[in-house]
Amino acid sequence: LKRTPYIELECAVVSGGYTVDGPQKYVHKESLYFTEKSGWRIDQYRASRGDTVVAGEAVEMTANSVLGDTFKAKIHHKPGSNGTGSWPAVHYFIEKAGAAAAEPF
Repeated sequence: LKRTPYIELECAVVSGGYTVDGPQKYVHKESLYFTEKSGWRIDQYRASRGDTVVAGEAVEMTANSVLGDTFKAKIHHKPGSNGTGSWPAVHYFIEKAGAAAAEPF
């Protein structure tokens, strides 16, 4: 069985509510797959953390290279596979001010 290489981001998302311990957070896991077809998603993520993105540029991304990253993203609720329930998911990453992209995503 051949598996596509990917990196899984474990994101702490602040929901906007507060508890006695501070802002409410939940942990969300987002997978970025290393395929040509999904390269735009990795570029979008990189721009959201402030990287300069050059079209067609080869980059190396490891767990250590993204550890402690902060970024902004639009979160939405993705419906469950059987039509019931939903879970939070990254709808798209928001480009950080000062980041540069050679072309739109």
